Amino acid sequence: MYEFVGPKKRYSHIFRERTVQQALGSTAAHSARMQQAPTSTIQQIHNEAIPLESERLSEQAWSQAKTSSGLVLGVDDFAIKKGHTYNTGIHDLKGETMLDLLPGRKLEDLR
Repeated sequence: MYEFVGPKKRYSHIFRERTVQQALGSTAAHSARMQQAPTSTIQQIHNEAIPLESERLSEQAWSQAKTSSGLVLGVDDFAIKKGHTYNTGIHDLKGETMLDLLPGRKLEDLR
């Protein structure tokens, strides 16, 4: 047992953090080639980190929008599956960030 490696893990905390940061703008396969690690391992690391990173970015976007003067909101619906499933995105157009993602596209869903 080492402090810098999580229980039942084979890679250090620093390796996991750097791998996630490195692959935010690329694919898991590309990151795996750069790290010389198995793609499945890198994909698993990403899958574990995505919910935490998403929450952090969402909190950052909301706090930035709350302190923004002259906030401009944008509402856009988009299809997950054409004709069947839709979601609605709420955006801060000045800050160029997505604030929230709502299921559905009807007015009742937005309210």
